[in-house]
Amino acid sequence: KQWYQRRVRGGDISTKFLEEEYPGGYSGGELSVEQRSELVPCLAVLHHLKTNRTGANGTFQYVLTCDSEQIPATVSVQDGSFKVQVDGSDVMVDTSQGPYGTLQEFRLGDRTVPIQHLHFDGEFFLFPYKASILMVSF
Repeated sequence: KQWYQRRVRGGDISTKFLEEEYPGGYSGGELSVEQRSELVPCLAVLHHLKTNRTGANGTFQYVLTCDSEQIPATVSVQDGSFKVQVDGSDVMVDTSQGPYGTLQEFRLGDRTVPIQHLHFDGEFFLFPYKASILMVSF
């Protein structure tokens, strides 16, 4: 995408990015199978970190909405480790970063998934994830 080369790689990102690039509004995008398998567990942990700052052990239920699809996710926390259950599969997710900042790196086994995000009114705007912008909410 042209905006990706021009703005993201050029470092020209501001809080008005979506308004400037999508003046008619942005409604999100569809998740590919690869994006879903990587993003949903990471976003569930990110959402958990942003909303449950106590660090308490336990099991937490969330529903991620992307486009019109609702995706249930269960986050189990045990002594700072995160296990996420999505679509009947368990995924171990690790991040050494807290819930602050706009760039977060997650590890899923041997894969590292970097996610740049804006969090606004319960919605995450994600970019650049494999050169696409996704809007998701919980």
